[in-house]
Amino acid sequence: MPFYNVINPEAVDRYLDIMSERDSKLARLLKVALRKPILNHPSTLQRIDNDFDLAANAIAPAPWLIEKLKNGEALYFFHHRGEHNSTVMHVKDWIKAAIKRDEPWTKEDKPTRLTHFKTLDEAHEAADRASGALREKFDLGAADPTDGTTVIMEFPDGWKIRRLISVEAKKYDGKRLKHCVGDGAYDDAVIYSLRDLNENPAITMQVSRGDVFVQCRGLQNAPPTEKAMPYIRDFANYLNLNVPGQRGNLNSYYRNSVNSDIIEHNGQLYSFHNLPAGIVLQHALDLTRTQGRLKLPEYMQVPSLVIRAKNIPENAQNRNEIKTNVQIPDSLSVPMITFKVAHKGKLHSLDGPAETTFLNGEKAEHWYKHGKLHREGKPAITYYDYLGRIVGSEWALEGERIPVNDKRVRAAYDQWRHLKNAHNAAIDAPNPSPPPPA
Repeated sequence: MPFYNVINPEAVDRYLDIMSERDSKLARLLKVALRKPILNHPSTLQRIDNDFDLAANAIAPAPWLIEKLKNGEALYFFHHRGEHNSTVMHVKDWIKAAIKRDEPWTKEDKPTRLTHFKTLDEAHEAADRASGALREKFDLGAADPTDGTTVIMEFPDGWKIRRLISVEAKKYDGKRLKHCVGDGAYDDAVIYSLRDLNENPAITMQVSRGDVFVQCRGLQNAPPTEKAMPYIRDFANYLNLNVPGQRGNLNSYYRNSVNSDIIEHNGQLYSFHNLPAGIVLQHALDLTRTQGRLKLPEYMQVPSLVIRAKNIPENAQNRNEIKTNVQIPDSLSVPMITFKVAHKGKLHSLDGPAETTFLNGEKAEHWYKHGKLHREGKPAITYYDYLGRIVGSEWALEGERIPVNDKRVRAAYDQWRHLKNAHNAAIDAPNPSPPPPA
């Protein structure tokens, strides 16, 4: 059962159809795995509070919707910004490779290994484990890194770009860079590899139909570093590639459904580490896999950011209270920003929320333990309005949603409700004082 009452769940199906490359079997299994986690995730949803919100999202004001709004029910609208494209593509690649290997579970209507995911991070972790297990079986031995490849470009410093022709060549890149290009999902894809002087892979790149630069990944799927960008720019110019997300010759839905990890702006390609001041992006940026410190440019506009954090204080009032590897200037315009704390690839924090999302002044805090929604004695999810008042909560233990009348949380809920009321009363007072923690 989803945590959120989403009024357009069919939009999730359309999104996953597109991410599945219109492959019906792949789309069916991807929906089994990710439909519920997407509908449970606040950063993919936009709350609908009134008729104006319905009109702003081109939603017909059906009588039942108006009635629910009048009754104060919390309604949400799935709004795809691209925040989780990377996770969706990773899970898609895992399932696609399993189908190609004809694994028995892919023939099931609803495979049990896909039905238990409650969060996108759980699904991402499962795909990681499956990919890692396959790579362990790849024995590079004395493999020649040039076998099954052909040189496309060679640079004065000895670096080169090779097209990976054979399956074994793709396995080599996947093994060395610890990503899934050699798992089987990309056997028929057009793949290139940026190699250093010693033929060590530095970046793996995918080019799709229409000369679209689909992916550009380094070690463990990290986006390219600034050091690699001169080679990537020359490569893209040499093949006259289109970079998704900025150029206008791709329809907007597909444009936001691919992930190249590089940005095109005014005919120039940029890594996340060196974006120009004032750049306006049409899609979300997931910065959780960036390496080292990152400074975003002044006056940048982006619909959504996802950033990893060292820790998140409970009831943080704004993004400046959260320590991250990303420096965010005050001039940056971003309606939605999500911070995540992870341990060994799983959302996890014991002394604060593991995930906090700010959206146009509102806020949602999520508490996770080893990748599962979990908090004892208080809500696992707490929602705040633009004034800081608590307007909703969800209780969960070990990933299971718990109704507030359940004996496992009833006493704690009664106690917390008094704290919540005191918190909100302090904010609503004529001379508001700092609210007590709830």
